Amino acid sequence: MICGVVCADEYGAVGDGVTDDSNALLAALATGNSMALSTGKTYLVSKSLILNQAYYTGQPGKPQHLYGHGATLKRAAQFSTTFTTTITAGVTKQITVADASGFEVGQSICILNGSTYDNVTGNNVITEISGNLITFASTFGISASGTTSAYLSFYLLQLFDGCTVRDLEIDGNASNYTFNRWEVTIDIYSRGYNNVVQTCFIHDSPGDAIQEGQTELASSNPVDSGNRYIHNKICNINGNGIHFSGSISPLVEGNHIENTNLQGAVVGHSGGNICFSAFIRDARIINNYLGAGVSGVGLFQTANSIGTLIRGNIIRNSTTSAFLALGGSAPNAVFGVMIKENFIYDCSNMNLTWTNSPLSLYSGSGNTTSGSHYISSFSMPAGLSLTTLIGLSISGSGIPAGSITIGANLAGTQITIGDRGFRPVNATATASGVSLTLAGTYPTNIMIDGNYIFNTPCQINSAYNLNITNNIFDLHVSNAANALAFGGIGSSTDTSLSNVVIAGNQFTNGSVGINFGPLGAINPPYVNNIAIRSNLFYNQTSRCVYMDAIINGGVVDVIDNILNPAVGSGIYAMSLSTANARVQDNHVSMTGGTAGIALFDSAMFVEGNKIDVGTSTYSIIIESGTSNNVVVNNKLSMALTNNGSGSTTTPNY
Repeated sequence: MICGVVCADEYGAVGDGVTDDSNALLAALATGNSMALSTGKTYLVSKSLILNQAYYTGQPGKPQHLYGHGATLKRAAQFSTTFTTTITAGVTKQITVADASGFEVGQSICILNGSTYDNVTGNNVITEISGNLITFASTFGISASGTTSAYLSFYLLQLFDGCTVRDLEIDGNASNYTFNRWEVTIDIYSRGYNNVVQTCFIHDSPGDAIQEGQTELASSNPVDSGNRYIHNKICNINGNGIHFSGSISPLVEGNHIENTNLQGAVVGHSGGNICFSAFIRDARIINNYLGAGVSGVGLFQTANSIGTLIRGNIIRNSTTSAFLALGGSAPNAVFGVMIKENFIYDCSNMNLTWTNSPLSLYSGSGNTTSGSHYISSFSMPAGLSLTTLIGLSISGSGIPAGSITIGANLAGTQITIGDRGFRPVNATATASGVSLTLAGTYPTNIMIDGNYIFNTPCQINSAYNLNITNNIFDLHVSNAANALAFGGIGSSTDTSLSNVVIAGNQFTNGSVGINFGPLGAINPPYVNNIAIRSNLFYNQTSRCVYMDAIINGGVVDVIDNILNPAVGSGIYAMSLSTANARVQDNHVSMTGGTAGIALFDSAMFVEGNKIDVGTSTYSIIIESGTSNNVVVNNKLSMALTNNGSGSTTTPNY
């Protein structure tokens, strides 16, 4: 032993890749010292290796470190058998199996009955084997009868509180695993504070490569975990590359994560190269290469996912979405996400789609008469606080028809009722018994800035305080998708966008540059305070800007943009079907197509635009069925065409 570090070989580890070295490695760790492996050796493991074992058992411990020195830990092949012992959940601890020869004391198994596996107890540790009778440390978590399968299943490494794993190769031996749910076949399970996994090579994991599972932190006042995953290579993973759940201030930096989610739903929780679950706060995803997963960073959506920085990453060939944000049941508080200076290319899309599925009914009582825009008391589920409710969609009895939202004025137990534009409305109800259906909270304070997004369409359905600035959206010339689309995505019919700034971006190629609809959407989005400013559009084959949205409070401005679409029939620089929008100081240049600016709605204000079009193209056309538009002081190469009524169209030049 040198300076508190023991050599595994001194405790009987062979390292030939054939001999099971589990007991020797556990003996070395049982000294309480850190452990070093020998360069070039492969240590076969069939039991979970726990760093800081004392902490795991509830005793005072100290951090242990594993120094790989380029050695390999290889997961032993999965042994399985069957049994017919009837199991009662919470009672049964013994089973008689058909063949126990492949198991030994200290290993763990997970059971599978039909399609039901034990995700309650999970990996149950064997304490005794007598013939084919096996006794376990814990009762099973499911009830089962008939033929049930038992599989060798374990976490290869578990880290508790201040442990480090460095310069280690982990071979997950995935090809020799047939049962590999993510909950029970993790290669590195980080379960304490201030753990570090650095310069490791993890490959062929049967489930997730790394999971941080701080379920004890899933509370309203979590404590920082501060775990770090730095400069690792993670590839060919059946599950997620790195999976966070109940994680506070994790750092993922400089990793190469590629070819993950190879078995998709078979493993379960298929989120991406990096996958978020619930209660993720202050995560930093920086300077990684994220390739060929379901997503680069996925599922950052559920309860109290707050303060995520995704910066400087290369995200390539995501099969579902570069960023996969799919909301679930309420309450979902996605608050403060910054997606900045990433290179995103050749992904299926960049889909920031938060759904708003209902949770259940809650009853309010009190002052909900006309003119009093609040409910004075409200029955809330456990874990739901007023501070997470801004933007929450609600509907129910005793309040105006249609979807409405909870406003921002939350004082004490008072809940302000507002419409999609976040304005108070006159709520009318009896003095008690108001029923409300809660749905997912819209994401709040989202910034997408300075990214290069190549050949990857971007889709967003709902957001509150969204900034999209200084990005390059560059679709391949043959890609007919929308570069940036809002509203009505997939099966979502409830879309609301409030306080959105789209500024300083460049949009090249594709069908539509910015599409508030989108074309063919289920429903147009409800919008409030939308600013589209100082963007450059080039070579769109349908429209540079398409606006088919319902203004529900606030304003929509399209100002100071440069628009140069492709040449062809049916092409517009701007097509606007949004009443009360303002279109000002834009420069349109197109040699062919249908129109520079087309107005398909009423009460719009169009001023100070310079529109240069070919001789067969309308500069500005006001379509029939519209009224009260104001179109003045524009510099037009071709005369304005007015098919509407009651509009002001002079002077123009």
